[in-house]
Amino acid sequence: MQIEVTIGSDGNIAVLTVSTIEDLWHDYQYFRDAATAASSEEPAFEQKRFLRAALVLFVAHCAGVVDSWCRKQLAREAENSEQGENWIRHQCLEVKCKYLSDRANLAGLQVPEFGFKRLRNRIVHATDEKDLEIFRALSPSLLREAETDMTEWLDLIGGTLGYERFLSTRKEVEDSSDLGPITKSVSTEPPTGI
Repeated sequence: MQIEVTIGSDGNIAVLTVSTIEDLWHDYQYFRDAATAASSEEPAFEQKRFLRAALVLFVAHCAGVVDSWCRKQLAREAENSEQGENWIRHQCLEVKCKYLSDRANLAGLQVPEFGFKRLRNRIVHATDEKDLEIFRALSPSLLREAETDMTEWLDLIGGTLGYERFLSTRKEVEDSSDLGPITKSVSTEPPTGI
């Protein structure tokens, strides 16, 4: 998260808070909800569009959280930050999740495996021969199942290792209210429409 504070020549204060990981989560929620609200009558093109967008945003959010936690864990273990960053950049999500699971297991937790990768791979590694299969398989219930699996895993790992998925930009801005009257801009404001 980054916070930018600007003090105008008139003395007014403006605070802008931005968190890409949190924004991706709220974007995912927006498209997930839009998919649920869209018509599911076959062929359900609009619903499928929202589902694909939601899935890509969900994967980006989860990858961002996992990368952030890997950076923190590597720093905690006094790994060279340049080597650690290189490792994070070149490992797949599955390897990084296993690394975090192994660290949580060392803390006495038995972390179960999760099937999130299978859903991700259906979209990320799509092929022409699988288009119809992907189109038919993607549904609001499949997306909710992936969300449940991954968020349970994230909550388990985060709780064990002492990490949060993201700080609340809204809370950070509200906490700055003791600066006096300010104009607040939060990157995670809900979108007004597509």
